[in-house]
Order: sequence, then C-alpha cells, then structure tokens
Amino acid sequence: MKNIDEAEDIILVHMTDFHIESENGIAAKRIKSVAGAIGRLIEGPCVVVFLLTGDIAFSGKVHEYEAAKRAFDHLRGELAKWQPSSICMVSCPGNHDCNFDAMPDAVRSALLSSLTSSGNGAGDIIRALEPTQEAYFSFAKDISSGGQSVINPVLAEVNVKTKGMLLKVLSINTAISSVKKERPGTLILPLGGGAAISKDSDLTIALAHHTLNWLTPQDSLNLSQWLDSNVDMVMLGHEHRLDEFNQARTRYGSSVDYHIGLPMEGKEAQCGFSCYKIEHGLNEIAKFDIKFDNESSSFNVEEIATHTLRKNDGKNRGTVRFSDSHVSFLGDPGAGFSHPRLNRQMFLSDIFVPPDFRKFRSEKPGASNTKGVASQDELLEKIYDDEGRYIIFGAEQSGKTSFAKCLIGGARTKKLIPIYLDGQLLKSLHKGEVRGWLNGAISRQFASDCSDKIVEMPPESVIVLVDNLHAIPGGADGIDNVVSFISAKSRRLVLLSADSPAVTIVASGASTDEIAYLKGAGLYELLPLGHRRRGELIRKWASLGRDPSEEADAVESEVRRTKALLDRMLGRNALPKYPIFVLVLLQQLEGLQKNQTLIANASHGYLFEALITQSIDRFVHCHEIGTVNDFLAELAYEIFQRDCAALSRLAVEHIVKRFLDGLVKINIDPLLSELMVAKVIIDDGGLIQFRYQYLYYYYLAKWICDNRDKEESTKILEKCVELIHTEQSSNVLVFISHMKHERIVIDRILPLIRELFADQELCNLEQYSGLSLRFRTPAQRAILLQGPARDVSDQTNQRQDEIDSHHRDEEQIQLDEGLKFNVMLKAISTLGQVLKSRASSIPPQTMIEIATEIIASSRRLMTFLYKITEEHAEAIVHVASDAFEKAFRINRSEAVAVANSMIGSIVAGIARACVGRASEAIGAFELEPLLARLEQDLTDPDSKLFLLVARIIEEKNYPKESVEDYVKGLKQSNILPISVLSMIVASRFYLDPPERYVRDSACALLGIDLKPLSSRLAKG
Repeated sequence: MKNIDEAEDIILVHMTDFHIESENGIAAKRIKSVAGAIGRLIEGPCVVVFLLTGDIAFSGKVHEYEAAKRAFDHLRGELAKWQPSSICMVSCPGNHDCNFDAMPDAVRSALLSSLTSSGNGAGDIIRALEPTQEAYFSFAKDISSGGQSVINPVLAEVNVKTKGMLLKVLSINTAISSVKKERPGTLILPLGGGAAISKDSDLTIALAHHTLNWLTPQDSLNLSQWLDSNVDMVMLGHEHRLDEFNQARTRYGSSVDYHIGLPMEGKEAQCGFSCYKIEHGLNEIAKFDIKFDNESSSFNVEEIATHTLRKNDGKNRGTVRFSDSHVSFLGDPGAGFSHPRLNRQMFLSDIFVPPDFRKFRSEKPGASNTKGVASQDELLEKIYDDEGRYIIFGAEQSGKTSFAKCLIGGARTKKLIPIYLDGQLLKSLHKGEVRGWLNGAISRQFASDCSDKIVEMPPESVIVLVDNLHAIPGGADGIDNVVSFISAKSRRLVLLSADSPAVTIVASGASTDEIAYLKGAGLYELLPLGHRRRGELIRKWASLGRDPSEEADAVESEVRRTKALLDRMLGRNALPKYPIFVLVLLQQLEGLQKNQTLIANASHGYLFEALITQSIDRFVHCHEIGTVNDFLAELAYEIFQRDCAALSRLAVEHIVKRFLDGLVKINIDPLLSELMVAKVIIDDGGLIQFRYQYLYYYYLAKWICDNRDKEESTKILEKCVELIHTEQSSNVLVFISHMKHERIVIDRILPLIRELFADQELCNLEQYSGLSLRFRTPAQRAILLQGPARDVSDQTNQRQDEIDSHHRDEEQIQLDEGLKFNVMLKAISTLGQVLKSRASSIPPQTMIEIATEIIASSRRLMTFLYKITEEHAEAIVHVASDAFEKAFRINRSEAVAVANSMIGSIVAGIARACVGRASEAIGAFELEPLLARLEQDLTDPDSKLFLLVARIIEEKNYPKESVEDYVKGLKQSNILPISVLSMIVASRFYLDPPERYVRDSACALLGIDLKPLSSRLAKG
C-alpha cells in the first residue's frame, strides 16, 4: 500500500494503446512531452496516479519495454518539477503486450483450448502461458515499484492511501487469452466465481484493456456482474476511441462509470489521454481531455465537466460468493452443444432466450384454466419483490433449469441468497436426509469461507429453488413435507416441476387451497418458444463467432431462412418447440454446407433420422442398434393397432415374446431403462409410450417398410393415404419415402389427387380475375416491411404469434375427414416432400408425371373454390355487411366495403395458397432440370406461373428478367397472377433481401407496398 498522508487531491491519468517499438517511436516521444499538460492541473498537495490500460508495447518484446520504461522514467522526472506528493503507475496488459513468438502457436492454442471461464485449473495453464507476457510483467513491476499484489492469476491490486481517501486500483488481465487476430466475443477470462475484494476503499477503479464485448458472452456477463459488485469506475482501452458511459442497473442497485480512452499512438486522427481530478473535501471529480495537436506537436487540455463523485452502491451487497463449480454449473447450457465457428466451450448465455409464462388458475375441479402471459422479466420481478411460493411447471427439457440459473444470477443483485436444490438428489424423506440435502447444496454452491454465513441468513434474505420437484419421493405428501421444512429457511420458494398442477387438482378432486404445497402459490406454465422467441434463439446461434455489427444483414437473412425451414420441420406437434429441440436441429443443420439448398428442399427425414441414431448410439448399449430399431418398430405398430397413445407393461412383454418366438432374446428391463435415458420412450405410471410424436411416426413407417409383404402393412399404408390430411399420416408417408420405398407412396397418392375434383376443368386465372376486380381493395396488396433487418424479423414473428394466439386451441380446418380440398393440399405437400427427398431415385418420367399432376390438381382445386365463391359472393356480402354494420356501428356503405374487402381477400387468397403450395412442392435446387423440362411442355400462362413461382422459391438469385418477361405477357385485366407473384416475391425478399434496385423495381412492377415498421412493434 502506498501511504501519502499529506496528499489531499488525486489526479488520475488514463493512458492507453501506446504500441511502443523503440525510443524514437511516436508514443515514446509523446509520453516524454505530457508532463506540462498534467502539471497545469496540480494546484497543491496531491498524488498523481497513472492508469495505463494496455498495449504498452507493440509486440511484447523486451527491448520495447526498455524503451517504454525510459519514456515513463523521463515523464516521472519532468512531472516531479510540479512537486506532487507522489507519482504512482498502475497498468494492465493488452493484446500487443503478448509476445506470441515466445512459444509455438500450436502450444499456445492447446493451452487456450483448455482454459475455462470457471477458473478450474486456470493457475497451471496461466503459468504455462507466462512466457508470452513475461516481458510485460517485468515492466509492470518496475514502474509500480513492486506495489501490485496478486489476487488471482488474472487479477492484481494496488492500494493508494492519501490523507482523506483510500484508492484501490485493480488490474485485470483480459489479454491472457489474446491471439494474433482477435475477434469480438472470443476472449476467455478465468475469473471463476469472482475474487474476494476488500470493501475498505473509498474509491475502487478497475483497469482492463478490452471492452466487455471482446470477451465470450459468459465471461462478459461474469465480469460485468463482478464489476457491479466491486468497483466504482472502469478504465478501458483497445477501441481507439473516446467514450464514457454509466451502467446503472436500478433493479440491481449498482452504478459503474466506464471510460474508454483515446490511443496515445494510432492511425486515428485524434490521439491523446484523459485526466480526472478529485479534490479532497468537495466530493467532486473534474474530467479533462488532453488531445495531441499534430500541427504544434503539443497537447491541448480541455475541461469537459465537473460532477459529484459517484460511488457504486452495489459494492455493499455483501461478500457471499459462489464456488467455482457452481459458477461453472450456472454457465453450462446443460447439453453438449458445439458450434463450428467457436473454438471454445459453449455457455448458456450464448444461446439462452428468456421464455414466456402463462399464469395458471384453478379453484375447483372442472374450473381450471390458464390466464395471462408473463415475460421472464415480469415473473422474475414478482419473485424478487414479493415473498411467497411460486410453482413453475413445464414438460421435461422445456428449459426449467435454464430459467432457474437465470433466476439465481439475478437474485444476487437483489441482495438475495439463492440456494439451488435438485429433487432427484433427495433419496428419502427422513428429516436428517432432507437436512443433509440442503446443507450439502450450500457447501457445494458457495465458497468454503462463507458457507456458515448462508446457514445463518434470515429467511427473508434467502430464496430457495427446488428443481425436479416431481422427483421428490412420496408424491404430493412427500412434497408437502419437504416444502414445509424449506419454508422455515426461506420466505421465497420457487418450485420447478414437470407435473402440471392441473393433474394433481383433478386427481384429488380438490382445489389449490386444499393441497398444502399448492395453497396460496403462484402457478405458472413455462411456454414453448413462440415465433419471436424462436427467431431470437436462431439469431443468437447464427451470430456465434461473427461480428454482428459487420454481418447484421447476412445474419438476419440466414435467421429468416433457417426459421422458415424449422417451422416446417417442427410442424404442429412432431417435436416440442422448446429451446433444446430447436438447438439440436440447428446443430444438425450447421453441419450442412449448402444452407440455401437445404431450406429449399426441407428434406427433414435425414435430420430426424440423425437425431434418433445419435441418441440410441449414445445411450443404448444392451442390444445392437438393429434389434433396438426392430423393437421400437413393433412398439409403434402395437400402439397403432390398439389406437392408443401408450402400452401397458403386459402388452410390451407380449412384444418381447414375439421376438423370442423368432429366436431373438430381448432383455426388456435394461432396454426400457436405456431408451428412457435416451429420451426415446417414457414410462408414465406403467404405461410405455414414445416421448415425441416424430419418433412414433418414424418407427411406424419403419414397421410398414419392414413388413411390406404382409397384408397388415398394406392396410396401414392404405389407412395413412386415406387420412393423408392428418399430420400423423402425412409424416408416416414421408418417412416411408425417406426409407427408400417412395414407389409405394407415389403409386397411391397420384391416383388419389387425380380423382379429386376430376369433374373440374383446369383453372383459367384470367377468367376469374374479373371476380377479383369486382371486390378488389387496396388492403389486398402485398406488403414488404422496411426498417432495420432485426426489427423487421421481430415484427413479422410477433405478428405470427398474435395470429397463433387466436387459434391456439383450434385444430387445423377439418370440417370432415373426407373434405376434399384438405386432402388435396396435404397430398400435394406430401408428394413434394417425396419428390425432394428421393429426387435421385425417382425415374425422370415419374418425376414429370408427379410435377405435372401437382400443377393440374391445384388448378382444378382453384376452379372448384372459385365457382363456390362466385356463386355465393353476393349473398355473403349481404349477410356479412349486416353483421358488420351492427357489430362495428358503421354506416351501410362502410359495412358493404368491409364485406367486399373480405370477398376480395378470399379471391386473392385462393390463387396465392394453391399456386404457392404447388410451386413449393416442386421448387428445389436439385429439381431445376425438372423445371426446365416442364417449361418446354407446359406453355400456357397459368402453368408458366406455377413454374415461375417455383423458380422464385428455388433459385439462389431472384429471377428478375423472368418475372418481368412474364408480367409483360399478361393482359392488363389478368390481375390474379400479379397478386400471386406479389405475395411470393414479398416473401422471397423477406427471407433473402436483394439489392435495393432489384427490390424497388419488383415492388413497382408487382404493386408491393414498402411499409415502414409500426412504432408500436418497433419499440417492442
């Protein structure tokens, strides 16, 4: 500690980015000439503290620091002429302070790959990396006169005591993981659970070279939270720009001033440094910017502002600290995700998207309902502010533990001590066992020197989270006992369970007030990701390893295209829309190079098969994978035959007996156990079922293929074709095709769509354009939103969430299982999947036959729909206008206009839906030769429209000339093709924005409105 008892004022001199190569370099000369600029600020006894935030040298070489040392010694001598009480110098290293020649690149790379944010083993690794920064630390020790005290491998401190103030300066080594070509978001800082910093200083300043965005997201979060808890000011470099800001987190009670300094040497036009003068007794700090004048080769001093010296109240939050292992747990995403653009481990913060919750309420059996949606921030605020019991329920792997980790991180900033308990670790309800469960969690989660403090904390200061509540032994009674015990320790309980309270309520015939642990609790359901949240998650994934500021538009285009693909793959219920499942699919997609082709094809049979194979390979070892797959196929067959969702244990044993009759032994207990671990099946109270619908679809398709010579297989296949409009049947047929049996699917679907609407002629869009003109309104024009790419995506996704919210409890429109147009649309989509996934195996003539029939069937369907609309349009307008007039209290003419607009939308929507569905079925990169052949055979304007739309969908570049040529060939009154093209092109431009001149030209040609973002959603 430096003692300067007679000093009263403190002058802080913040310098950064010197890049000194020799004594004759620019920065070395400038250092020698700054004494006068600093000296003019000295007006009495004071201490001058130089805060040097890295890049002292150019390449970390010894001779560079020798030159730097001579420059600073000269400065110290010149400044002494103003007789300051003391001159102190404290520094931190930057990336240029690393001598990368000191060790082979391969060795450094290997060491860095072993470095983790948790700090586990960091000391040994950093010691191995020391040669890279050895010259810097020798310099740092010399200029500080050995005054730096090492706290941990990446943190040191210097204490400066004046007559009226104790100043603490912390030096953070963010450059420990620097590389020659750094990228934002990649540096690892093994701060671990955070170092214990004494709170005895009047002002604490942290020095770091890199701004937070250069660290990995998890390390950036860790450091930011650590700074919130320990410092008042942060001095930074590296950015070569002058900036300052205050990061005040009201909800956390912290306020930290950040200052980024100008470089002392750089290519920038502006170089210089900053000074901060703290006058004793006034509690004020004055800032001065000192900039180098190239013309006069001198420094100009400018006083910027004087304000009250702000202190960070967040430093007083206490000294309770998490253990390194708990910090590691909190940053762990909980699955072995990896990303090809990351050369480090992935953290939860890399991929976490805050979920939404729905409030659950039930007073009596039969009256249960859900009500109101809350964001994560809203729920967290309520939990932090209001004592009580909160029950969060969601399906397994829905993200409950990730939410708990987020809650734990925020609890510390609210002066609450969070304790995490896992119900799976509690083996019995014996009181000693429960007590040991709690105490063991405390000892694992907190640093050894503060465990006793946790136990002694008053209940109002503690928040307890119980994860996997459903796993606590003893059912509801057992949960009541455990919750009663924990309630004596904490006034805030957050219970996370895979069991919905509705099940408990209905089973007991009681209300929430009659079940002890539910009584008075706030009940919330963790919801699957909606469109906006899925978009956010995909964006986080696509941004990993990239600089979003430089690649924002490219990233957003990839986000939109990937989301469109995943939305088709996830369907309505094939796979839950929780983060882990979206991430699993994203990781699979990342391995495929031609993302654009993949999205056009949407051949998801390969992806789902890969998911299944990986899971079984990893977890199922008691039988060969072939036997396991055969068993699961039999399980799917039995479920289908019994028309049920699950099989009893007895029914499963019958399957095992059939295998034994075929001289194959199945070891059923370990097999079921391993399949449950692999998350292929679940045992729900003795009933065995597939965990996810796509697994059932896949294995039923496998049974059909494996037994295709059996009559029963044919019957099931025929049943699937008959019910092709259902998601189950269409998915099974697609999986059958994926398993290389596309012929049996094609031979059944083609005759089906030929028979549908066989009595209708091919639609002539010009003929029905007259109907469209009768009811046409401006509201039917296609719209292309304009604004920042990310905001446009969010608004589009939010609009889709709003649409979904109106239909969440509705099934797909199915007035009758035999409704022909439902069957037609689903059959077309299924044939499109078959055509794309098996393109190389289908004979050319069959491909032509499929594509031609898809177009023809769609045209016959349009004729049928237009005839119905034309026949009933006037009657619909009459009835609807009466209803609108009464409901909206508008005059008759306005009501008729609204009704006409509705009919106009229906007319335009028929063409858009039918042409879009059929064209999407045949639009794929691999099918380009097929489109070329069809263009030779189908030359009428309407068939050409289908083929043009398919090209708009599949081609990498927008076919501008083809669209323009097609439109020129249309009669002015033939407006339906224009309506179709406007919708398709607007969708294409949203997914893959073109050059501006291409966009503007197409919008003018097709009547697409460029609409600015609405302020309501842009703010959201």
